[in-house]
Amino acid sequence: MRTAVDAMTANAHNIFAALSRGDDAVAGQQMAEMDQNLAQSAEAVARASSAIQQLQTSLFASQLDRAETLKRSQLLLIVLVVAMVIFFVRYGQRLSRMFAAQNEAIAQRNADMRLVLDQVSDGLAIVDRRGVVVGQQSAAFASIVGVLPPEASLGRAFDASAPNVAAWFDVSFSALADDALPLEVLLDQLPSKVTVDGKHLSFEWRAIGVDAAPQQFLCIVRDVTERTRSSESEAARNDGLELLSRWVRDGKGAADFVAEGDALIARVTNAVSNATDVADLKRDLHTLKGNAGLWGQTALASLLHTVEDGLEESGGLTSAAAAEVGAGWQMRTETVRRMSGDRGDRIDVPRAELQRLVDEVREGTDRDTIVRLLEDWKEEPATIALSRLGDYAKSLARRLGKPPIDVVVDGSDVRLSATRFQGVMSALVHVVRNAVDHAFAPDARSPRIELRAQRNDDSIIIRIVDNGRGIPVEGLRKRLSALGKAVNDDNDALAGIWEDGVSTAEELTQTSGRGVGLAAVKRTVEAAGGDVGVATVAGAGSTFTFTFDVARRHAAAE
Repeated sequence: MRTAVDAMTANAHNIFAALSRGDDAVAGQQMAEMDQNLAQSAEAVARASSAIQQLQTSLFASQLDRAETLKRSQLLLIVLVVAMVIFFVRYGQRLSRMFAAQNEAIAQRNADMRLVLDQVSDGLAIVDRRGVVVGQQSAAFASIVGVLPPEASLGRAFDASAPNVAAWFDVSFSALADDALPLEVLLDQLPSKVTVDGKHLSFEWRAIGVDAAPQQFLCIVRDVTERTRSSESEAARNDGLELLSRWVRDGKGAADFVAEGDALIARVTNAVSNATDVADLKRDLHTLKGNAGLWGQTALASLLHTVEDGLEESGGLTSAAAAEVGAGWQMRTETVRRMSGDRGDRIDVPRAELQRLVDEVREGTDRDTIVRLLEDWKEEPATIALSRLGDYAKSLARRLGKPPIDVVVDGSDVRLSATRFQGVMSALVHVVRNAVDHAFAPDARSPRIELRAQRNDDSIIIRIVDNGRGIPVEGLRKRLSALGKAVNDDNDALAGIWEDGVSTAEELTQTSGRGVGLAAVKRTVEAAGGDVGVATVAGAGSTFTFTFDVARRHAAAE
């Protein structure tokens, strides 16, 4: 088409040139050619227009095809989406049914577990390192411990009923939260046995999981009141049988033990209503505990030790504790009282002394001498009282895991007035107990205690000698200084051993460590008109001396 247009342009130029020359023939010829070229251009335009129209038709058909394809694709996509929606809806419904079934099964298992937990008499709960209950707890736990507010630790259950128990829980769980000690040590520090409102509770703790530092613990609490009471009753019966057997062997001594115990029990039980000095109450309890140990009343001694603990913590004696001590004493001594009758008015005379009296009479000894011999029979041979202390020393050594102790008893025919010396001999239990507990190490070689009594013209002297480690004088100095006592030399330090609150024990045990026993000894000896003395040699032993002026005998007895 461009060639025709170019030819037409040339024809037009030639026509104008021919006309300007006046050459009509050439101009007519050029016009005829131009007509032909125009016809060719028209045909070319027609062909182009047809081609364009065909192209447009083809493009439109192609667009229609693509649109149809797109429409079919969109329809297919919609179908797929709908199918997927239907699939996921149905799958979701299935999952929902599965989850519902699983939740129902879990709920049923939880209900079954709750049923099992609620049927178990032990209280079960999970606590964290703060002592806060987390997760499940059994009905028995809520019944035994009580319902705790959210985020409240176990100690809060005992704030009102037993503040000392609450403090124990708080301190123990604080240490557990700090995690400064081995786990076994921390768990051992948690409360294991407590007494609250007359109920005896036991606690057991188990770490949950295998982590080195577990964050949760299973708490198992049991109400062991009936079991404890049954055990206590059995222990009381055993104490009573032991006292009865001692009464068979030593009736007067047993009667004296009961009589002195009655007086101590009266003072202890009356201390609740009377304004009794706490130091006096401590000495009475400690002396009663020592007497109980001397006469084989092991469970009673343990009870009194517990009461001493409560007195230390609260600064006073509760009516419940006083009643428990009184009832425990009565239960143990009732049989001996019943069996003794008027046995306390009887006098037991060894055959040797009876023979001596017979010999004196045969030899015509004067009446005053005979009367003095008969008067002496009213008093107890020192050998008997000292032998009781020796038996106690051997028994205590076995109980404390110490080597067998060689006990030497020498009464030298000394007789002791029950009125004056009964309390003294009971108090000397503290000296013997300290000797066994403090003087002898578990690996001590040939431990020995000497219990001697002798009478001079104007005095009776009782000595308790051991060959143990000796009294740690430097330790006494530090202890006395801590109490604000002036200590100038070793004599001052040794003299301080008789003070209230002074003990050479490194820790408190049921046997010793309260700093009450020797103070009670001094008080009792001085009340009987005697004096106390002590000497010690490091690594060689100690000697406790108690001197009683015979001239002060009657005044002290009164």
